[in-house]
Amino acid sequence: MIEPGATLDRASQPTAPAASQVAATAPRRRWLPSSTVLAFGGVIGWSAFLLFSVEPLIGRVVLPVFGGTPAVWATTLFFFQAVLLLGYLYGHLSVTRLGLWRGALLHGVLLAVAAVALLVAPARAADLRNPAIPDVINLVGMLAATIGLPAFVLTTTTPLVSAWFAAVRSSGGEAAGEGAAADDAYWLYALSNAGSLLALLAYPFVVEPRLGLSAQRGVWAAGFVLFGLAILAVAWWATRRVGSWAPTDEAVSQSTSMATVAAPTWRRRLTWLLLAAVPSGLLSAVTTFIATDLVSAPLLWLVPLAIYLVTFIIAFSARGRRLVPAAIVAAPAAVTLMWVPYGSAGGWPILPLVVLMYGGLGVVATALHGRLALDRPEPARLTEFYLVVSIGGALASAFVALLAPVLFPGVWE
Repeated sequence: MIEPGATLDRASQPTAPAASQVAATAPRRRWLPSSTVLAFGGVIGWSAFLLFSVEPLIGRVVLPVFGGTPAVWATTLFFFQAVLLLGYLYGHLSVTRLGLWRGALLHGVLLAVAAVALLVAPARAADLRNPAIPDVINLVGMLAATIGLPAFVLTTTTPLVSAWFAAVRSSGGEAAGEGAAADDAYWLYALSNAGSLLALLAYPFVVEPRLGLSAQRGVWAAGFVLFGLAILAVAWWATRRVGSWAPTDEAVSQSTSMATVAAPTWRRRLTWLLLAAVPSGLLSAVTTFIATDLVSAPLLWLVPLAIYLVTFIIAFSARGRRLVPAAIVAAPAAVTLMWVPYGSAGGWPILPLVVLMYGGLGVVATALHGRLALDRPEPARLTEFYLVVSIGGALASAFVALLAPVLFPGVWE
């Protein structure tokens, strides 16, 4: 949600490499489950689990107010993508402008405010609906009022804790683990997505059948408080290991054993954005297509999101990345096959069509996320990389949820 993967010569490879290079990995290193790995990995995995368990939970609270249509689900996906973008922006600015100590203090205050917001959130979302404004704005407002701030705090965890982890690992000493490098911080992104996937699967099969809505909200709130205490403990530990960590790019570079780290070119940033945007847009489009044109079963809407998360796990873990070259080769055929039903004169049976869409999403997303992972920058630019990736995801999700219904007469996206 694991071993560190291969790195690039960033000076000579500013953009994503050829498919044959994706399989290249660094020599296998001894991986110790040090206290650092357990603490930092546990916080990231738990925050991701909480974030993706609250999405279906808040869906049960809010979506029935609007009828639970596919458009409502797409708007909800867009909301959480937008919150993710804001969280990654906060994480980037905290690391590069505030430094570890001041950033940790600010985060403690934010956690306290989020906990209070959770306590005073309205129990009935329907009471917040204003008939005088469009449903899209109503829905976004309800989501923001009921879960917005706690969700925002959770989304900041991956960039913040990954940057702290890279600094601690590169600071040396027993806690860093034997033979580990600061670049290992990127496996935490795979861990984050694994936590998200676990929550996505646990909610419909374990949580929902056993707990009522009020009990779910209470358990989730307790989990959020536990998360807050854990991340504050990790921040305190990182501060002791690394020091104050001055809020400058130079200091961040030094704390990650980088003498000088050149800023990525705008072409490289655009490449990251596109590699993140296409799978995100395809996720929203496939979900909308299945829910609108095939079968309106909410459980089926979760499958594309689960596939999407799995492709991130594959791309950002060393063992999973071995599948990327095959996905890159198969991607053109997958895209072609996804278009076949639109050009067919006759109708397709639902099951083969659903399998085709799911498979195409998995292959294309694995290929593009794999290219994205291999072009990841040095740890000093980690938060910027995550920020650009989140921008790409939010833009694509916004297009499918907000612009496509206005621009196109059908599910053309």
